[in-house]
Amino acid sequence: MKKLPLYLLVFLSLVSCVKKPVMRETVRTAYYPGAFELFVIPKPYNLLTEEDIVFAKWKSHIPIGGTYVEREHRGTDHGLPYAYDTHVPLVLYGEEFIQKGKSQTLSSPTDIAPTMAKFLSLSEPSYAAGKPLLESLKKTSQKPAVILFVVLDQVGWGYWNHHADHIPFLSEIMEKGFVYENARLDYVPSVTAVSHAVFGTGAFPRVNGIVENKPFNSGLNRKYKAYFGPRGTHPQLLKEPTIADRWDVATQNQAKILAYASVHRASIGLGGHGLDYLGGDADVVLWHGGEKDGFVTDSQIYRIPTVAKKFRFSQYISRNQDFPYWRKQTCRYEGKGHQGALFGCWKGSPAFTQMEGDMLNEVLVSEKVGQDDVTDLVLVNFKATDYCGHYLGSESLECRETLSESDRQLKRIFNLLYKHSKGNIVLIVSADHGVAPLTEISGGKILDLQKLTKDLEKRFDHMDNDVSPISGVTKTNIHVNLSELRANGFSIEDMKRYLLGYEVEGTPFFQAVFTYKELESVD
Repeated sequence: MKKLPLYLLVFLSLVSCVKKPVMRETVRTAYYPGAFELFVIPKPYNLLTEEDIVFAKWKSHIPIGGTYVEREHRGTDHGLPYAYDTHVPLVLYGEEFIQKGKSQTLSSPTDIAPTMAKFLSLSEPSYAAGKPLLESLKKTSQKPAVILFVVLDQVGWGYWNHHADHIPFLSEIMEKGFVYENARLDYVPSVTAVSHAVFGTGAFPRVNGIVENKPFNSGLNRKYKAYFGPRGTHPQLLKEPTIADRWDVATQNQAKILAYASVHRASIGLGGHGLDYLGGDADVVLWHGGEKDGFVTDSQIYRIPTVAKKFRFSQYISRNQDFPYWRKQTCRYEGKGHQGALFGCWKGSPAFTQMEGDMLNEVLVSEKVGQDDVTDLVLVNFKATDYCGHYLGSESLECRETLSESDRQLKRIFNLLYKHSKGNIVLIVSADHGVAPLTEISGGKILDLQKLTKDLEKRFDHMDNDVSPISGVTKTNIHVNLSELRANGFSIEDMKRYLLGYEVEGTPFFQAVFTYKELESVD
């Protein structure tokens, strides 16, 4: 294995502490009955992932041998219970509301909704797994005029610390506010849709219903988007109300609710159900339309401010010329299928973050957020750091520029709300997950989901009936047609043993495999 940076060596020592019983309990918090038959966890630094990473040739400036070198690589991914994916920042700041300090207390994304409920004098949600972060709070009966919750997508402590000298506003907030240094995702998979539903509700995935970015539906016999409905995008699978849902009703819709991310699987998990929640109204919940190049919403249950509709990334992309490493970046993609990866790479750029910041500032002004006696909620995801990390590597100089721009745009938003609320504001910053280091740095192995599917079918499908015992494979889940598996003369335990012995480049690929029976009895 190549020589690792210090922060990766620290992570490796943490990874070694993640034993199988701990893994099982972490998986059990996410287990949703009937959702899958096998849950697989690759060994540390190994990636079971999709085509756009496995087959792609990306190029960025990454640290090799103590210096940054521009070189080709295959990108990276996340979703596992290891420290590089689950150890995330959790920082709170507010002059009138938050203590100054640091804590090693074990905390979780499940604590954020109960903490917001505490600020709002709402009862703790009965379905929430977490508790209010009381040691960080000052004693006051005052309510903030606005709560600003910001998710830096994929920016676990590894990403953050690697570029710590280039995020001055976040560094200032850490110094003045309260930092939970031992915040951990206590569920898997550690992916966007899952974490944002946890942020919004405080409930584990098995309770809130969002168990994957692209869950497999046995009735449809295919994967689908986490927020899937008969009209398209819809929050019907989110089984519990978000803190935004509850606060909206508690204030008789007087509170202003704004939830934004560049993808719907993040903004809906934060914003909630809009008009579909009993007593709720059409809150501002919006996301980017991808290659359609504009901000959009589901107008039947949410609304989008008029000022947000004018922004187009095509008008911003040239601004990447202002950044030394993005100036050279072409987002060149060479791979099979998933051509949207090219646009995804551009969504990881500083220019995309600038567009988001400009849009959010105009929306906050037009909505008059933080200017009355009812606490407003502003729930924002900066996802460019995630796209950059996947395709160019979180260690890269390109991602340094994207994270630094996210820091600048967060400062703009905070300063605007600070001014409007006359300093009566609470800021909470966290991440929905971290990311594995590039395999070119860590020495990990990459396995394509399609290759694993074909190998499973070759081993367990011996009948000539055009019916496969393998219904689908995701980053962590194997969906099995159990009756067809039995008809082929195999059991789910046979498949588990096969996977535990499965090798990539001559070494076992998986750390642990759990059957649904091992996970069904959840306390």
